[in-house]
Amino acid sequence: MTWTAVSLLAQGTPKAFYISLEDVFATGFVAEKMGVSRLHETYLLMEQNRKLRLPSYVRPMEFVAAHAHTLQNQRKIWAKVMQKYPQQVPR
Repeated sequence: MTWTAVSLLAQGTPKAFYISLEDVFATGFVAEKMGVSRLHETYLLMEQNRKLRLPSYVRPMEFVAAHAHTLQNQRKIWAKVMQKYPQQVPR
């Protein structure tokens, strides 16, 4: 997910009805409301990772799925991510 998409999702989150399936909420409902396009990246699927020889800079195990987090906790997590990488956050 690009930082532009993350920024738009963060802006759109308070404007959307929250459901407990975070990935569906953020990358589905909020993404659609904010005009964020969605692409299918097969290299993120574990069964594909076993078949592919990925470049050394791609480390799929570093990706995190935020299941079962509350909306408030997700916002705290994204705030920490955006603080850690301020040069990546669009202004």
